[in-house]
Amino acid sequence: MAKPQYTCELSVDGMHCAACELTIEKHLKTHKKVKNVSANLAANKVVVTMDSPEKADSLAKDFNELLKDTGYTVSTKQQKQEVNITDYIKAGAITMVIVLIFILLQRMGLVTLITTSTPSLPVVFGIGLIASVSSCMAVVGGLVLTLSAQYAKTQKVAAISAFHIARIVGFFFLGGVMGLIGSAFTLNPLLTFVIDVILFVVMISVGINMLELFPLPQVQMPKFMGKWVLSFEGKRGWIMPILLGIITFFLPCGFTQSMQVYALQSGNVLHGALIMLVFALGTFPALAVLSVASVKLSKTLQSGLFFKTAGMIIICFAAFNLLAALSVMGIIPPLGI
Repeated sequence: MAKPQYTCELSVDGMHCAACELTIEKHLKTHKKVKNVSANLAANKVVVTMDSPEKADSLAKDFNELLKDTGYTVSTKQQKQEVNITDYIKAGAITMVIVLIFILLQRMGLVTLITTSTPSLPVVFGIGLIASVSSCMAVVGGLVLTLSAQYAKTQKVAAISAFHIARIVGFFFLGGVMGLIGSAFTLNPLLTFVIDVILFVVMISVGINMLELFPLPQVQMPKFMGKWVLSFEGKRGWIMPILLGIITFFLPCGFTQSMQVYALQSGNVLHGALIMLVFALGTFPALAVLSVASVKLSKTLQSGLFFKTAGMIIICFAAFNLLAALSVMGIIPPLGI
C-alpha cells in the first residue's frame, strides 16, 4: 500500500521570475522531510509534499533557515505587499535620468538605441547588467557559489574561470545557432511585428514583476529544462564547470529568452552570436564579483530600489522597442529620437 502524502502550502515573498522558482525549489528540497516541492511565481506560493504531517509554522521556520541567504522568505499567511512610495519615486527619477542620457547619446550619434525593433549592442549589454543581479543572480549565481564551495582552494580559480569562459563562449556559439535557425525562415514584416509584440509582452511581465506591485505569469522555457541544468550542479570533475557554463544558456530567465528571440529574429549567424555574446559579457561583472565574494553580496545587490529601477528601465526599453516596431510597420510616424 502506498504511503499517504501530506501537502503544505506556504506564501513566498521575494520571487520575481521563473529562475526564482527553481532556486526556492532547490533549497527546500534539502529539507529531510520534503519529498517534492513546487514553487509558483504567479500565486506567490510554494507547495511541499511529505510522507508525514508537519505543522506549517514549524515548516516555515525551517524553510526560512534554508532560504536565509537567498533573499526569499516563506510564511503561513498571505504576505501583504508593502508599497514603499519613496522607492518608486527614487526609481522613477533614476530611470528618467538613464533614459534621457540614452536619448542624448542617440541624438549625438554615440549610441544607437532605436533604429529598428532590434536592440543595439550597447542596450543588450545594459540588459545583461540588469539580468546579472536579478534572475541570473538567482540561479547562475547559485551555480557559481556551489562551484566555489566544491573545489579546493588551489582549484577554485581554475574551475570558476572555466565556468565563466565556457559560459561566454557558449552563448556566442549558441547565439550563432539561433541566428542560423532564423536565417532559414523568411520573416516578412507582419511576422516580425508579431514577434516584437510577443517580446513586448515578455519584457513587460518581467518588468512588472520586478516592480513588485503584483505578480504576472511569464512566458518561459519549460521548467524541466532548468531542472536539467541544475541536475549537473553537484557533480564533480573538470568537465563539469565547462558544461555548466555552456548549458546556462537554457535556464528559464526572461532576459535571456528575450535576447535569444532577438538573436533568432536577426536571421544572421554573426549578429545572433554577437547579441548573445554581448549579453553574456553584460552579466559577467556581477557574477565574477560573486565568485570571490559571498551570497550575502547578492542580497545587497537585490535591494528593493534596484529591482524597482531595473523594472522601470525594462518597461521603458520594451515600450521603445514596440514603438520602433509600430514605426517600421508604418502604423505611427518615425520616432523623433
